[in-house]
Amino acid sequence: MDRITNHLKNGDQPSNQQEARKLRLECTKYVLIGDELYKRSYARPLTKCIRPEEAQRVIEVVHKEECGTHARGRSLVM
Repeated sequence: MDRITNHLKNGDQPSNQQEARKLRLECTKYVLIGDELYKRSYARPLTKCIRPEEAQRVIEVVHKEECGTHARGRSLVM
């Protein structure tokens, strides 16, 4: 996540040409909006990329039903 964010913000790349090419190709799947990283999808809305500790918090909130009814698996992306 940090490699992709740094590349999209600053153009940072690995010194190895093959790794730099892989990173550029991988970054085409992502977009930065403000300082937030989102993954693009063909037929779905943008998916926000979050860190593991943030994901844990989201899971806890959903399971405590603070968001209404319990979300089904298809509505969550990991």
